[in-house]
Amino acid sequence: MLLDETTSALDPEMVGGVLDVIRSIADASKRSDLTIFSLHTHEGVNENWYSSQPPEFIEKIAHDAIDAGADVVVGHGAHCLRSVEIYHGKPIFYNLGSLLMEFEAGESIIAPEMYEAYGYGADSRPSDLHSNRAKDKNGNFIGFSAERRFSENCLLQIDRNEDGSVAYGLIPIDLTMENERVLERGLPKIASTEVAEQIAEHMTAYSAPYGMKLTYDKESGLIRIA
Repeated sequence: MLLDETTSALDPEMVGGVLDVIRSIADASKRSDLTIFSLHTHEGVNENWYSSQPPEFIEKIAHDAIDAGADVVVGHGAHCLRSVEIYHGKPIFYNLGSLLMEFEAGESIIAPEMYEAYGYGADSRPSDLHSNRAKDKNGNFIGFSAERRFSENCLLQIDRNEDGSVAYGLIPIDLTMENERVLERGLPKIASTEVAEQIAEHMTAYSAPYGMKLTYDKESGLIRIA
């Protein structure tokens, strides 16, 4: 399974760890009604952490997880949405983004190395660092706040029926990273219809390599795989 040309270049210790995870998935699938494999990664295609596609080795791990018995693979960590795939009838959400990104109001204790990385002294405070990560000297949004796609994220809703069938839906959320109010910037809100439709459209574009189409259902408030 895993030990092919896709993963042969990986560190042997890492491969061993992945194999342990795959064995645990197989074990869990024998002792549960629904097996969810959650995968936290930042890597993207060509070392671009914010690409809309997963790197090949993540795709391989997701496929192996389903082959081992996982019913769904849920990716997160990259701070942006990525593609969706149906593999052997099971959904893979390569990245659902972030639940919140409340940097400025949320973090009070920051490691000295973080200040140093951005050129700040040891006596700096969180507002010194994070306010300058959100806006430049001219007051223009930069970084995560400058690109709308970092505000577009989803939560996964899973409904298991009495007959054992499972339905998956995405709850679209908006972090409004461009919000002028610091206390609201990066906090999750249920996306408006307009934003939800944009998220579905963008996820369809991201998922084009897998032939997936996602649509927003106004009645349920969910984005579903068409």
